[in-house]
Amino acid sequence: MQMRHNALVYKAGESDPIKISTPIGKIEEILPKEFFRCHKSTIVNLSHRVRFLNKDNNLILTDDHKVIVAKDRLDEFYVAVGIQRKKKK
Repeated sequence: MQMRHNALVYKAGESDPIKISTPIGKIEEILPKEFFRCHKSTIVNLSHRVRFLNKDNNLILTDDHKVIVAKDRLDEFYVAVGIQRKKKK
């Protein structure tokens, strides 16, 4: 089955109905730049983000799913979405 990239909202672990046998790192390499790996087993389509809740590192998507952005990926996330992060004093 083929699927247009822009039709994908998110892909999360094994509970998601889309089964992909390719390692997530390989998938990450071939997807367009609007896709972001926000956790070890989660890739999201950033064009489907609604808002980011900084306190909990949750990304809210257009289908109301909450996806956690891993702490070690926060800096990369901010760059990907064009948010300037406040520097700690």
